[in-house]
Amino acid sequence: MTTAIKKVAFWSVTGLGLLLALGATAGARQSSDEKQILVTVMNLKTGNPIPGVTAANLGIKEDGKDREIVKVEPASGPVSVVLLADTTDTMKIYQNELKATAKGFIAAMMAKVPGSSISLWQFGGAGVPVTQFLTDAAALTEEAGKLRPRDVVSGVSAAGSNLLEGVVDGAKALGKRTETRRAIVSFNTLTASEGSKVQKSNVVSELQKNGVAWYGVSFADGGTASGMRDSLMSEVMPMSGGIRLNVSDVARIEGAVKALADIIGSQYLVTYKRSGSAKEVAVEVKAEGARAFHARWAPK
Repeated sequence: MTTAIKKVAFWSVTGLGLLLALGATAGARQSSDEKQILVTVMNLKTGNPIPGVTAANLGIKEDGKDREIVKVEPASGPVSVVLLADTTDTMKIYQNELKATAKGFIAAMMAKVPGSSISLWQFGGAGVPVTQFLTDAAALTEEAGKLRPRDVVSGVSAAGSNLLEGVVDGAKALGKRTETRRAIVSFNTLTASEGSKVQKSNVVSELQKNGVAWYGVSFADGGTASGMRDSLMSEVMPMSGGIRLNVSDVARIEGAVKALADIIGSQYLVTYKRSGSAKEVAVEVKAEGARAFHARWAPK
């Protein structure tokens, strides 16, 4: 069990618990009546991904109809990730944690899935990229070390959150990538005021259209949370195939994002047969104490 996963006992998870996987269409060669989704199967007791899953362990339904599973194999190939770092004014007393969290995720993701591409973004004042998509962990780590809350930067004041704007724009950027495994990972304070005017329907549309799962860690830093943003995150993250972790200690943000890197990297590619069209997909695990998680929308 990794150190990050061991810390699960200290985390509060929104939605269906810690255990979730990235689900999206995958672009490997397949016949016209075959579809593919990315699934992670989790041990609910330990909080760890389960190895050695086979087709016999799973069942798939689309719009309530059983589908035949053709093959289950470990997902291979790199992951493309937009890492959204909180540089709002609420992070000004947590500058060391801000940098350490971004660095920690970069190191964990690159170690778990070598060759992955990460684009570092910030959303204090606006959701904007800090780097292009890079496979160079050292270069990414160097840029992460330069992150600062925007209100401590000369000429910038009262930098609020534009997280939702960053999610929409990040999904669009990921949609241009050749990698079929795509994720947004964000970390934010709960009290930062959300300035984005983005609607839930727009967030859902861009995540689905671009095959992106949104994962996040939220730090309960005291005070009142942004209700609209929190409600949207709680609903949309699991819908997309992502997970949200809530931590009450700023020192645990880094461990939480490392756990997300481990979960994202522990996926199976599931191939199954379909006749006709479908809107929703559901995967079940035929084992007690285990569960599969994935995006709710069926692949095209």
